[in-house]
Amino acid sequence: MTLANFIRAELYSTMAYLKIGMDILFEKENAAADMLQAHGGLFKVKGVAQQILADALNTSVSVMETAGEGGIGF
Repeated sequence: MTLANFIRAELYSTMAYLKIGMDILFEKENAAADMLQAHGGLFKVKGVAQQILADALNTSVSVMETAGEGGIGF
């Protein structure tokens, strides 16, 4: 167990429930999303949480310049 792996696990755990909810929307409710726009403190570091979220939801994710406040927007 390294610090990097611990932090990676924490980042993945922040996306787990979002992924479950989005899977329900995408598969059972036939919703679609071409792109998500992320904002909030988690996305202040460029590229890290953005890539994990994009991989989890299998869609592109953009991050606003003012990524310091809020949550995830559609």
